[in-house]
Amino acid sequence: MTPPQMAEIARRGLEDGPGEELAKWQADAAGRRLDYAVQALKGQTISCHPAGHFMWLELPAPWRASDFKNEAEARGVLVPSAESFVVGRHPAPHAMRIGIGTHNADDDTVARGIDILADILKSPSGVGPLVV
Repeated sequence: MTPPQMAEIARRGLEDGPGEELAKWQADAAGRRLDYAVQALKGQTISCHPAGHFMWLELPAPWRASDFKNEAEARGVLVPSAESFVVGRHPAPHAMRIGIGTHNADDDTVARGIDILADILKSPSGVGPLVV
């Protein structure tokens, strides 16, 4: 249950206007970031809602989600694979969930992360280290 004080603060914020301003700011930021991501990842298969705060990036062959995730982390970008969102024991698609609506990063930081992901996709790798 929500504490009564928190509910009252939320109610006042929505009634007095700041809530609408914050929601508009967040929607505008997500829209800018989505536009940037779509351009930066042009040619890739992506799925997203126009007003959403995340997008799905389907990885092209030969990329596997675990390899892509590891490479992104090695370059400083934390991005979850579809496996984190699968219910039950169903196989996960080789896809990544890219958050574009994060509140703790500015547009430039999000753009840098997306650029890094786009750069990874351009690399010829896509396979893990060789084991002999």
